[in-house]
Amino acid sequence: DIRAALQNDFDTIMRFWDSPKPTIACVQGYCLGGAMELALSCDLTVASSCALFGEPEVSIASGIVVLNLPWLTGPKLAKEILLCADKRIPAQRIYEMGLINRVVDLEDLESTGIEFAETIAANDMMSVAITKKAINKTMEISGMRSALDDASEANMLLETTDYDEKTEFYDILKKEGIKAALEWRRNLVFGKSD
Repeated sequence: DIRAALQNDFDTIMRFWDSPKPTIACVQGYCLGGAMELALSCDLTVASSCALFGEPEVSIASGIVVLNLPWLTGPKLAKEILLCADKRIPAQRIYEMGLINRVVDLEDLESTGIEFAETIAANDMMSVAITKKAINKTMEISGMRSALDDASEANMLLETTDYDEKTEFYDILKKEGIKAALEWRRNLVFGKSD
C-alpha cells in the first residue's frame, strides 16, 4: 500500500529528528530528494565541497516526504529549492543558506564528522539529549510538527492521485527513461525546440 510506504518513509526520516542521541550526516556526491530531507533532519551535517543538493520531486510528479525545508530556510529559499526542482545546488551555497554546518574537502569529510561526534560524546549525555529536545521543541511549538503532518498528507494525496499529465509522464519514463520524460514535459510547456 502506497500510504503505508510513504508513512514509513516519513517516520524513518523523522527518527533522526526525534532520536535523543545527536545525529550527524556526512554528505558526498549527490544529496537529492529524500536524502536531502534526511540530511536536514540530522542535528549536524557536514558536506564535501563536491556535494550537490536538490529536491527534484516536483519535476517527476512526486511530493516531498518530509517538508522540513521551509522551517530551516524560510519560505523564499524553500520555494527556490523546491519549485526549481531541476537545479543542483553546490554545498557551499547550501552552507550559506544555513542548511549545513561545514563544507570540507572530500578527504576531510569523515574525520570532520568523527570530530563532531567525539566533541559531543565528551559531554554529559543527559544534558545533550535534553538540550537537543529543547531546541527541537522550539521548532515544534511554532507549528513545525503539525505542518509536517499536513504536508505528509498532501504528499500522500499527490502520490495516490492519477491525472493525465502524470500518467503520460510515467508511461514515457518507463519506456524511454527519465531524460525523455523530462524532455516531454518541457516540450509540453514550452513547445518543441528546433
